[in-house]
Amino acid sequence: MKLPEGGFAAVAYGPCSIKSDNHGVPVSIEVETDYPFSDEIKIIIHTPQAIKMPFLLRIPDWLKMRKLW
Repeated sequence: MKLPEGGFAAVAYGPCSIKSDNHGVPVSIEVETDYPFSDEIKIIIHTPQAIKMPFLLRIPDWLKMRKLW
């Protein structure tokens, strides 16, 4: 999801991709996963230049129950 103040939020973790912009700078985001058959999620963010932007991650309940770190 695109945030009103700029940047993005990952709210669902299925395989997907988007192309958008952040304050006029093109941004593409890809989510690679085999969930629910795997618990790994890879998020790839491409921009033509270095930018500073918020990127929020929703932490699923199933992850809160596992000690991963």
